[in-house]
Amino acid sequence: MVKFAGADALRAHMSGLSRNLEDEVAAITTEAMSDGKELMKRHIATRATPKVRQYEGRDGRIVTSVMINSVSGDPAVKENGKVTGKFGWKPSEALNYFWYQEAGFTHKTAGDVEPMHALFDAFVSIREEWVHKLEKLK
Repeated sequence: MVKFAGADALRAHMSGLSRNLEDEVAAITTEAMSDGKELMKRHIATRATPKVRQYEGRDGRIVTSVMINSVSGDPAVKENGKVTGKFGWKPSEALNYFWYQEAGFTHKTAGDVEPMHALFDAFVSIREEWVHKLEKLK
């Protein structure tokens, strides 16, 4: 049993627990954002459309490297008791064609271009791992 000599001692103890938990959540979130960035890059590098694979022999959607080089994963930010993290294309560098590749589209001469789902699939995978790690903190 833990005893506290007054409300100030209890507040100090609880504040320390809160900061420690926040630090642990931030570390897990930072790791997840880095993993998400790397998984998204792997998807871009390995998810060629069937036509590209057949006619050009490429495995991914890298032609100029602009799309893959625009992927980032930022360290977690702690603010006002909240922890946030993000990965994906840097907003200042995200070109419209990234989103066409991500979601798929119909090209006027080539026909349907299958979606890459690099960001979406990385998010789903990383979210599952992130939640699993957070649940271990209980």
